[in-house]
Amino acid sequence: MSLARLATAAAVFLVAGCSDGLDPAIEPGYRALEEAYVMDVKPADAVYTNCGYGLVDARHVARCGVSFGDTHLAHVGLWELEPQGAKFAAYAMNGKALAALDRITRSSSYSSTTYPGAFKSGAGRKPLDVEKVNAVIR
Repeated sequence: MSLARLATAAAVFLVAGCSDGLDPAIEPGYRALEEAYVMDVKPADAVYTNCGYGLVDARHVARCGVSFGDTHLAHVGLWELEPQGAKFAAYAMNGKALAALDRITRSSSYSSTTYPGAFKSGAGRKPLDVEKVNAVIR
């Protein structure tokens, strides 16, 4: 891994801190998702990434996107996170998350190497209520 990518990953953890309301059982999965957006999803011309977490109908949900310089997020993906013992699963729950999943799970990606098998398609899972997600994650 290049020094720049390592520094970027380290910055995610320094800036992210501890999110209010983040369930400790899901925190490793949420942090890995934030990291995946920085390392694998963010295009070179984007300025930053941002993820938010919320509990929606007893489901751990994250909303992640990228910014090209303003406060508006683009390519906003919705993810469902599940603890699985000491590991986690992150399910892509909309089209933007599925596009991000393609980048995250590439064989050469940082995330597929660091978290093998953790990021998956949410096809077949109960759909998320987007209005509720948006109300919980601002």
